[in-house]
Amino acid sequence: MGAIFRQTIKISKNIKRELEILKENGYNIFAAYLSERSRPLKSVKFDAKSAVIFGSEGNGLSAEIAELCDERVIIPVNPESESLNVSVAAGIILWEMSKNTEKI
Repeated sequence: MGAIFRQTIKISKNIKRELEILKENGYNIFAAYLSERSRPLKSVKFDAKSAVIFGSEGNGLSAEIAELCDERVIIPVNPESESLNVSVAAGIILWEMSKNTEKI
């Protein structure tokens, strides 16, 4: 409880520039994005220089923004399920990231 107040949060009106800055600083950028090129979450190895970009629930990320990312990742779900809420998806992906980076 209260962890939100100890996190760095950045709001940007220029996501393309923010992605450029992350890449210039050595980050591997993942797009939470449904496509044939997306890798299942369990097959992805995150490190301390990993960043994940999430889109809105209604529209997701644009194809243009997804193309600027290094990789695409999906959370495999039951085919009878429509989708996951973006906050749930973010929580799952961030949990996986923490498991892979806690030894660093």
